[in-house]
Amino acid sequence: NATMGRFKEAIEDYLRFTAVYPHHYLGTLNLGIAYLKSDQLDQAVSTLETAITLTGGDKKARAYYNLGIAYYRLTPPAHEKSAEAFTNAIRIRPDYVEARYWHALVEPDTKKGRENAIDQLLKVVAIRPNYAPAYFKLGSLYGAEQQRELAEQALTVLHRSLTFQVPARVE
Repeated sequence: NATMGRFKEAIEDYLRFTAVYPHHYLGTLNLGIAYLKSDQLDQAVSTLETAITLTGGDKKARAYYNLGIAYYRLTPPAHEKSAEAFTNAIRIRPDYVEARYWHALVEPDTKKGRENAIDQLLKVVAIRPNYAPAYFKLGSLYGAEQQRELAEQALTVLHRSLTFQVPARVE
């Protein structure tokens, strides 16, 4: 697979870079993301945990976000650690839509978990009203909670957000 070959090359490049600059946040973060994208999840977790220690402020949110995804994709998934990583990303950047969306995905399938997920997704659509995946998940969660009218509303908004006009051709 050509894509996997590119990630292997990227990993080799970032390993060489971080060997010379071991405290470089962006190099370490990108190495962790390359591990994540190549399904080397244990290495991704370890590298992203290191990246978190190398920076502060808003930059740290991106490392926590990717760490959350890595924990989510582990076998078996580490949903509690994943949720904690997404919570940390959101604490740093409250407007981090993707972290809120993924946080909703890792909530347990319990009434309380569904309520927490709905809360996160409502914050997502308040920040980014056209974020279609949030409406899909909201529809599913409202359906599970037997809230048919809210489920239909969410799926209607989803449908509208996926329907668009093809712009006139400019010549």
